[in-house]
Amino acid sequence: PYVDPEPVGQGGWICNIGVGELKLYSGPKSWEAWESTLKGFKKDKEPQTAASGLGERAYFFYPKPDNKYQGNVAFLVAKSRDRTVVLSLDAPEGKPAESMRPAPESLMKKILARLP
Repeated sequence: PYVDPEPVGQGGWICNIGVGELKLYSGPKSWEAWESTLKGFKKDKEPQTAASGLGERAYFFYPKPDNKYQGNVAFLVAKSRDRTVVLSLDAPEGKPAESMRPAPESLMKKILARLP
C-alpha cells in the first residue's frame, strides 16, 4: 500500500493501492455501514450484478462517473461473517469498467480466503 489504512465511515477502513482501493467494514452492521457510504455518494441506485462464488450478497457494480475527470471503476462487494469487503479497480483509459471484472473477482477470492 502507498499509505497506511485510514478510517472511513462507521467501523470501516480504506487502503489505496495505486489503481485500486480496498475498503473493509467490520462489525454486525458492516453491510449497513457500506450501504450508508453508497447513499452518501449517491451511488445506491446504481445497477448491481450478482457475483457467484463469493457469498450470497456479493455483487459487482460499475457507477457512472460524475464528471469528465473521473474514470471508469469496477466495484466488487462481498460479505464474510461480520465483515463487508469492497474492492474497486480503475479501468484503463478508454476501457469500460466491466472489462475489469476478472481482476477484482480473482483478488476478492484471495482476500476472503485470508480473513479470519
